[in-house]
Amino acid sequence: MENNKLMEKRVFMSNPLFEAKRRMSIFGEKIFKIGLANIRPHIKDEQEGEYDTEFHEVIIPYNKLIEYFGYDASTLIKNAVEDNVNETIKSYLQRKTEDGWDDAVPLYAYIGYKKNVGLRFKFNSEWKKDLIELVRQTNFSSYKLKEIFNLSLVHSVRLMELMQMKAGHFKDHDEIYADYSIDFLKNVLTKGGYEGRNDNFRRIVINQAVNEINAKTRYELKYENIKEGRKVIGYKFIMKFKEGYNDNDTKIDENKVIDVKIEEEMDQEKQKAYTALLNAGINSPVAKKLLEIEEPKYIIKDVEKGIKENAGPGAIVNNIKAGNAREMEKKEKEKSKKIEERTRLHHEIMWEEARKPLEEDITSESKEEKDWSLDITKYPEEIQETLRKLEKNY
Repeated sequence: MENNKLMEKRVFMSNPLFEAKRRMSIFGEKIFKIGLANIRPHIKDEQEGEYDTEFHEVIIPYNKLIEYFGYDASTLIKNAVEDNVNETIKSYLQRKTEDGWDDAVPLYAYIGYKKNVGLRFKFNSEWKKDLIELVRQTNFSSYKLKEIFNLSLVHSVRLMELMQMKAGHFKDHDEIYADYSIDFLKNVLTKGGYEGRNDNFRRIVINQAVNEINAKTRYELKYENIKEGRKVIGYKFIMKFKEGYNDNDTKIDENKVIDVKIEEEMDQEKQKAYTALLNAGINSPVAKKLLEIEEPKYIIKDVEKGIKENAGPGAIVNNIKAGNAREMEKKEKEKSKKIEERTRLHHEIMWEEARKPLEEDITSESKEEKDWSLDITKYPEEIQETLRKLEKNY
């Protein structure tokens, strides 16, 4: 399969870029890696074969996007790509300069999508040293694209990349180790950085990433606390090949690289909700179940709220099952109804007050002679229309 040929390609980056802070969705991360797989880097002085000296435009045809990401419906792939292109073009990677500056540098010179044609982009030439001219770098690392493409969470991809920096030690050892501080992991693993409590970070980010890597890759990953006194300040990660796997035998599932399947008969709203669920790290079977029990508009609201609050996929799923967005909309409608009723009563009272006759005894004849029309222009604009309607009833 041509798809498996792509998965066998290596992506190369300088080690500082492996550890850089990135603001990308899972879609953005994988598009970035497909781009890297199309680069021929200069990695040693006496290098056999050709290597690139400049970045070239990468074009991923529409049918290849479907093949790589498993989308079936044209509307869905359009939504999935367009939802991420605007975000991806704004992708900045942090780079520390030799004189101590922390620069934010755009990743792409441009990126765009054309419906039913495909995706195209070109990397920013500022990153040549980190992606092409690796022979000039003190340290760089690489891994095969298949190591991360089955993963559906950004923090799983980033943690796997950090571990792949140590993968060369598998040549001499059965296990590889990597120690990282919590502060470093908070800054690197999640999209834009994690600012919550350490215990929540461990539960929502670390545990989810470790569990997904163990479930979907050829590796077995675990971690231990690193303490300073009684305080946990970091984690030691230990990774080895699962039984029956080795550096040459990967047992890749040839049926699908990632399990993201959707029926073509899904309407546009369902497709949009489905895409939102996938981008939030919720796997395809669970996403489909949620679409069976809740309306798309409420799913989208719960996902957006969850992402805004840095909630993990599990918390978002629970919120959708509990009908949080639906309940919130119901409360808002009840609140609006109460406000409307109070406003109506208030206006009626004002009308009655305005129409009260003088306290003197007025005969019906005098009533006809007097002009009892109300000058509504002296009232606030927001109630003038109500007064006009009420006036007609008198």
